[in-house]
Amino acid sequence: CEFDHVVVVCADLDQGAAWIRARLGAEVVPGGRHPAMATHNRLLPLGPRAYLEVIAVEPDVPPPPRPRWFDLDTSAVQQRAARSPFVATWVVRTGDGTAAAREVPAVGDVLPLTRSQYRWRLTVPSDGALQFDGLLPSVIQWEGAIHPADTLPDAGCELLGLSLTHPRVETVRMLLAQLGVQGPVALARGEAEIAARLRLLGT
Repeated sequence: CEFDHVVVVCADLDQGAAWIRARLGAEVVPGGRHPAMATHNRLLPLGPRAYLEVIAVEPDVPPPPRPRWFDLDTSAVQQRAARSPFVATWVVRTGDGTAAAREVPAVGDVLPLTRSQYRWRLTVPSDGALQFDGLLPSVIQWEGAIHPADTLPDAGCELLGLSLTHPRVETVRMLLAQLGVQGPVALARGEAEIAARLRLLGT
């Protein structure tokens, strides 16, 4: 598995866009709708085949028949997002999502999903919960050659790595090793938190 994208949860997409603009001076661009989850997103490229996703519940759309991903149906996440957008979790890419879920069942069920022209399979726990406070990533398997980052306009941002802290850091470390996660991820013991370290190109 290797890094694919980081997930920023917000109360609505305009709020999320303003939060990114204030921190990075960059603009997220429209992504699309996720019919199976009744959510929608905007995106920011972070380098080759890497991006940041700002995601929110899509208003005026009936809820899905199962819990939404990323704990979006819970009052705790909704209240936190109402106060401010936040980095909720991250997603790693693999060529075999079923094998990853078999190796680490905590990542959840493998679901076929779509957004406009994109097709993928993603692990989502049956209750939609963030595992290990979001530090255990979801696992994505893109179908076909196309990847969202391939068509995003350059925003002058590059991912340097993720800094993850958790009181059960050794368990998180073991699970990431079982997934074979590759990439710049720093783990330490502490309060549960995910921080994405970015470089603004040209600065």
